[in-house]
Amino acid sequence: MKSKGLDYRYSVLSLSGKYFGVEVFKVKEVLNMPRISKIPNAHQSILGVFNLRGQIYTLIDIRYFLNLEVRPVSEKDYVVILEEDGSSFGIIVDKVIDVVTLDSNKIQIPTREISVQFVQYLEGIYQLDMGTLYLLDIPSILNAGELRTYRY
Repeated sequence: MKSKGLDYRYSVLSLSGKYFGVEVFKVKEVLNMPRISKIPNAHQSILGVFNLRGQIYTLIDIRYFLNLEVRPVSEKDYVVILEEDGSSFGIIVDKVIDVVTLDSNKIQIPTREISVQFVQYLEGIYQLDMGTLYLLDIPSILNAGELRTYRY
């Protein structure tokens, strides 16, 4: 849990009509949809891999874990490259909206009104003028059973 009384900076990402926050220091880069190479027999949430300046990244569609409507990948989509515990990977998003500073005193614990499948991948929620910001728990996503067997 976050320390009380501190401000945190989050990148606001749009995905399936909802807003998600990822701590800015975990975001390495944002790019247009690259050419993806499929991985045989990988879980459907793993869209494939792509090469960026000689580095190979796995591309994950986190909509599968968040129980959101899954749709085909489009050239209009974006990839956000994240770094967590020395691993770098990409997630697909509809848009990158903004960077916001959040007051840790106003970060709420997810409530029971949110589905269990959704809550297990959140570290909190925050109310912004534009709506609810769901703060993603990236380690929980990476530890999902579907991804644990795959080395990203």
